[in-house]
Amino acid sequence: MNRKGIKLALMIISSCVLALLFVGNAQGLSATDAINPFNSNYQWSDRQILEYFFELSGGSEWTRKTNWRDPSKVVCEWEGIICDSEVSVDGRPYIKVIDLSNNNLKGKVPMVKIQSMKYLETLKLNGNELEFSFEDDGGFTTTDATPPLRFLDLSNTGLTTLEKMDTFISYVSDLYLSDNFLKGTFPDEILRIGPRLERLNLDFNKLTGSLPDTIGGCHELRVLSMQHNAFTGEIPKSMSQMTKMKYLLMQGNDFTGYFPNEVIPYMELLVQLDLSRQKHQGVGGLKGSCPSLSGLGKLKKIDLSGNSLIGNVPFNFLLDVDPDTFQYAFFGSNNIKGIIPANLARLPADSYFFEDNFITGISEELCGEDLGGDVAAFGCSSILCPIGTFNSAGRQDSRENICESCPAVQYMGSTKCAPAGHTPAPTFPPVQSPPVKLSEKQMLKKLYDDCGGERWTKSDGWNGNSDVCNWYGIDCGTSASVKQVDLHDNNLIGALPEELFQLTDLEKLRLGANEILFEFGGIASATKLEVLDLTDTDVFNVDGIDKIAHSLRELSLSNNAFVGSIPPVIYELTSLTVLTMDDNDMTGTISPDIGNLSGLLLLSLSFNELTGQIPNEIGSKMTQMISLDLGSNELGGSIPDEIELLTKLKELNLSDNEIAGTLLSFSEMPDLDQFDVSMNILTGYVPPDFLANSDPGLLSSADVSSNYITGKIPAVMANFR
Repeated sequence: MNRKGIKLALMIISSCVLALLFVGNAQGLSATDAINPFNSNYQWSDRQILEYFFELSGGSEWTRKTNWRDPSKVVCEWEGIICDSEVSVDGRPYIKVIDLSNNNLKGKVPMVKIQSMKYLETLKLNGNELEFSFEDDGGFTTTDATPPLRFLDLSNTGLTTLEKMDTFISYVSDLYLSDNFLKGTFPDEILRIGPRLERLNLDFNKLTGSLPDTIGGCHELRVLSMQHNAFTGEIPKSMSQMTKMKYLLMQGNDFTGYFPNEVIPYMELLVQLDLSRQKHQGVGGLKGSCPSLSGLGKLKKIDLSGNSLIGNVPFNFLLDVDPDTFQYAFFGSNNIKGIIPANLARLPADSYFFEDNFITGISEELCGEDLGGDVAAFGCSSILCPIGTFNSAGRQDSRENICESCPAVQYMGSTKCAPAGHTPAPTFPPVQSPPVKLSEKQMLKKLYDDCGGERWTKSDGWNGNSDVCNWYGIDCGTSASVKQVDLHDNNLIGALPEELFQLTDLEKLRLGANEILFEFGGIASATKLEVLDLTDTDVFNVDGIDKIAHSLRELSLSNNAFVGSIPPVIYELTSLTVLTMDDNDMTGTISPDIGNLSGLLLLSLSFNELTGQIPNEIGSKMTQMISLDLGSNELGGSIPDEIELLTKLKELNLSDNEIAGTLLSFSEMPDLDQFDVSMNILTGYVPPDFLANSDPGLLSSADVSSNYITGKIPAVMANFR
């Protein structure tokens, strides 16, 4: 979207055009009222509001507008409109969702009119050029009700103020306002709805000043992201009230004062903490002793790099994190001194980073060959380069990236040949530039520059003049153009440049396990993209991904920051064969629209908080399925009979839910390898033909434990070991 802030001229709609919108929709009004919608007694229907919105926002130029204003279609069939099919007024369903994200809307949003849609729960207008009007024009009346709006996404719309938005957002729990032009101090409008908020994103705005003490009133927050603003001062102690916090992301501001030891320990559910890059040109940032962060057992990601922390690494540093799930601790570019303590031996050596500090030693217990990996190959140098040496990463992570001699270096882990000083981590560019047609080498070089290529784990060829097809992670197949970019787990840090999508033959993009900001704004250019892996990148929004629905075959979004319902756009990706969204924080039910993905071979939604019954459509419409994993959710109801139609299944996992009813026989699944329905509330007997046609030579496990099943084990089970 053009972000130059040019104010759009308002569209002038003649009374004749408006009158056409209301013909035949004025029940209970006088003849005069019915033909004169400017009459103050006239009440708008939801359909009329949407038609008005269409006109004001340049509907004729929308990217997607299927069925809009088609008199033969109900509004529920219009592009981006979702209704509650179970509840209706006068035979017309309630409109629950308006999703017009990244749809080339340009113009005014009639907020007063939309506010009268009293059953609206979700409004997604992100990625459009909009002006938000709270003035009621034309003298029309609306209902006095405020909609029970829960989810509002106005990211990247050019929003400049939240003034007059109080009543509109009074019930919102999920508020996304990133990549806009909000200025001034933390908005009072947000503070007034604080007790209801669960997720708030203010990234990439121009907000300034100290955070108010009253921010502690936002005590229901699970996600708070305020990255890349210009907030200053200390982090308020009142934030200790946010005991439900899971993701606290405040990177790239100007916070000062001491590390908030009176806040963070109360956030026992924290999964990710990012307070990095508060120091600028070596000055400022959070100070105080290096925190232990003990007691935060769920923590997976911590970034405090680019601050002014001092002291030694505590003996109980990260004591309670789970070594099997912990991913990284970035503490580079601080003033930490002393030695790296032995207690870190419980964590992988490539998960903690202390480059560019004042470290003088590493405990021998961290450098033994028995630890495997880079430690076995390079010893202590795989943790930090020795005193008197340096390299761009501050550690040896490959045979090529050795620690080079530099007598001037006085401390371990230096990233440059100099007596002192620190190398700041790459920063996120605050504004995306419009796509420019570049050569493939220029596109990839921009990726290198924008995502901290100097610090990548592997970057062979990326700095030279060789053919791009010979660069690390690049595969051109048998052609001369790029078909695959695979930089999985390669320490990319930054915002992915939109130009990457202009690689005309790109088929596979694997960027999992990196700290990247990924947006789908320009992905429509990637017309041949079949495989997209964004596992463990903290992506939380897939708006715009439907632009490649025709080509996308595999989508991996596991271990990320998705919250709320499964994004409706996922159900539009009808060419998918693989979909993984496990280990997120998704809630709500699985829509019957999942049946649209009839070509899926693998579906994994485990380790979320999904509720409701398993849709029948998974069995009746997705009959090619080979692997189905819905384990570790809160699914209820009974197992639908249609699941037995999945006769090609090799893996079925419905464990650790709240599924009731009786156990099905699953007797027509000859290729079954793993079967798990344990830890539910199933009752009754094991059917006599349970797994009857499964091959004993293939079935490695069948678990029905921790249920309420009674009776005898059927004789057919004697066939299995």
